[in-house]
Amino acid sequence: MSFMNRMGNGAWKAALALAALGVLCGRANAVNDPIANFTFETSPPGGAGCSSGCPAGTDYPASGPGIAADSGTGFALGHHALAGATWSNPVGNGSNESFSVNQWTVGDYFQFQVSTASLSNIGIQFEQMSSSTGPRDFKVQYSTNGTSFTDLASYSLNSVSWSSVSAVSPPQLDTFSYDLSSITAVNNQANLYFRIADASNFGLGGASTVPLTGTDRVDNVGIYANFNINQSPIVPPVTPPVALQANDVVIGVNNGTPKATLGLARGSAVANGGSAPGTFSGWQSNAFIQYVAFDNKGGTAHNVNGNLLGVDSGSTSAAGGTIYNLATQGSLPYGASQTLATTPNDRLGQIAVSPSNNKIAVAGADSGQITFWDYTAGNSQGASAALANKRTTGGTPLTQAISTTVGTATTITQQRQGVAWLDNNTVLSMSTAGNLFVTDSTNLISVSKGTVVNAGLVSASTSLEYNTAISPYVWALYGGFNGAQNANLGNSVNTLYIIDPTNFSVLHQVDLSSSSTTNGISTPAGSVPTANSLAFDSSGDLFIGGNGGSVSVIPHAASNALTIGDLSASPWYVGTFSSFTGIDIGLPGAAPAGVSGDYNNNGVVDMADYVLWRNGGPLQNDPTPGVQPSDYDYWRSRFGATSGSGSGLGSSSAVPEPASALLMLLGVAAFGCKRRS
Repeated sequence: MSFMNRMGNGAWKAALALAALGVLCGRANAVNDPIANFTFETSPPGGAGCSSGCPAGTDYPASGPGIAADSGTGFALGHHALAGATWSNPVGNGSNESFSVNQWTVGDYFQFQVSTASLSNIGIQFEQMSSSTGPRDFKVQYSTNGTSFTDLASYSLNSVSWSSVSAVSPPQLDTFSYDLSSITAVNNQANLYFRIADASNFGLGGASTVPLTGTDRVDNVGIYANFNINQSPIVPPVTPPVALQANDVVIGVNNGTPKATLGLARGSAVANGGSAPGTFSGWQSNAFIQYVAFDNKGGTAHNVNGNLLGVDSGSTSAAGGTIYNLATQGSLPYGASQTLATTPNDRLGQIAVSPSNNKIAVAGADSGQITFWDYTAGNSQGASAALANKRTTGGTPLTQAISTTVGTATTITQQRQGVAWLDNNTVLSMSTAGNLFVTDSTNLISVSKGTVVNAGLVSASTSLEYNTAISPYVWALYGGFNGAQNANLGNSVNTLYIIDPTNFSVLHQVDLSSSSTTNGISTPAGSVPTANSLAFDSSGDLFIGGNGGSVSVIPHAASNALTIGDLSASPWYVGTFSSFTGIDIGLPGAAPAGVSGDYNNNGVVDMADYVLWRNGGPLQNDPTPGVQPSDYDYWRSRFGATSGSGSGLGSSSAVPEPASALLMLLGVAAFGCKRRS
């Protein structure tokens, strides 16, 4: 149903009046008026002045005011202190050109010059990225005389890459916007200068000193008057996070950028059937999350309407790992996750939740121990889950971290190992040495149940899945990168084992190894690129997370458990690149009881629900399908209701009609127009 039909005559009269007011106010109320835009398409760097091997302290271009803006009036230039800088124009962000240079030292900069005569409320937006060896830290500065600069903001770059075909997604990863509307000194200036300046020696890839070959580039630099940081086109369009659906695959990619460390994919269990449901779908507040697990709310294993738990395995032994509550009760992806526990001196492997949903188990990647907590799921978004009564096995049933010394350099290889609950008290684990153990979560005693595999790999991962609602068997995955350790094995050694949970014998095994010489996602048909994790959807299709941020699928695996052939996997989805990919799949389960009329499911019927209805939904906790005119009346009758409350304030309450609300907005807008004119 159209927005017009939903709002009715009165509301649309108000809307038309508001539109008319916008015309009357004219440019006095315009926002994001471009002063200059630098896309470097019409005047690409590299062809003017000294562009290669330039003398120390040389501006680029060496003569004239600089590179002319592609639209508006203004000039761009660059300055490097060291001799030998090369200025170039590699591909931009969704375009053919950008402004790039190497030889970075602290204080080097890109500069942009414009006039703000008769203009005010200034803002700047730009896109920026470095190579893996390029500089990481920058600051934005401004000046009204070109010599004395004031620091505006400092920031660090993320690990992204640009393509001439498509822009970075999500755009927040490489887009930086700064509002100077409160700084009146930059208004009405014949010349205003902005600098994007190198602020430290640290490299994007972690180097303490940026090598001279490291590059940094900028693109799509816009300087605006009447700046509004929240209004398009200043903030690039981003598809809002979507609500989780049954059989969605959540992907942990262990990425250093919080906004890219988790992904969401859905689709049919066929070759290349997976896709991201939006430009960016994921939880956005913690980096390096790899292992993910839905809890078992209401007795449903991996309930899509339960909590989603996430594990940052940890980058160093001393720092250890961290366990987060990422989302709660089938909510939209929640931006502020909750830290549940940390494990100093022990990095982490797979996490699993007990069938009764009151305990969790995690494999110790350094210690070789298994750690248990009592688990309280909580019932509010990202805030009320809890872990308590931490206890750890006295022995080390799992493989401990491996220390390898070559010359004076020592490498510690953490062991990413799998755990799964057999019942409410007993956990099965699988070490990277190929051994199975059963551990009692009460007395913490582990008992060996034999050896499944001994492939002789140092760098390996194991993962376990046991869900009797899907399959009567334990499913075990062994995946490792061989490298030069064993010339008789392929580059990526991956084996799937179907195990009898009564005696732990292997009933069937499937070879998914890759003989590819590239440790990436290019693998022979039917193989998996260095497998790390596995999960079932509700139809018994088996999904496997592998190297490169890839997910593969074996359709109908549960129903064909003992007859699955070797090399039977199909590529399903490839997201953000990662060396280790953890996945879990949300399975259908009873949704939590929402507040009727609470269309955005935030626990209360409030004005935000009206806005959601006005904008066309989608509506949660709605007694009628779709978005209907009657939904407004229902919202109005329930206004103020919360969980357990009655009918809200009732029809006599002072809740505005849609037309009245817009007319009030019209009055405010008119007042603002008068003051600005």
